[in-house]
Amino acid sequence: MQDLVDVGRQESVRLRDDLVGDVRPATTGVVLLVAAGATAVLAAGAASTAALRLLELVLPRRLAALALTGGFAAGSAVLLRIGLERLSAAGGGSRRLADEVREGLSAARRSAESAASSRQG
Repeated sequence: MQDLVDVGRQESVRLRDDLVGDVRPATTGVVLLVAAGATAVLAAGAASTAALRLLELVLPRRLAALALTGGFAAGSAVLLRIGLERLSAAGGGSRRLADEVREGLSAARRSAESAASSRQG
């Protein structure tokens, strides 16, 4: 009986060591991906600040900010539309996800319109 317990312990130690050995490299990879994402956010912020400064050379400050914001919003809308089309075209769970996102966006739009109309009325 003791031999069976010893074998069980050895297997559990081996399994734990295998799992820890597999997780450590993955953890480093995840940390590096998060750091890359954070750096990309900082780069995007710096790029938008630079674009705003360039626009301010030819437009009044408020109009430059409005133009940059409008450009970002338009770009976001185009990318969203293309992404949802691609998800729908993939079918299956991807199509369901795209449908859920569309429903969520429609609900958010209705909520915003309702809030705007209640402030006016």
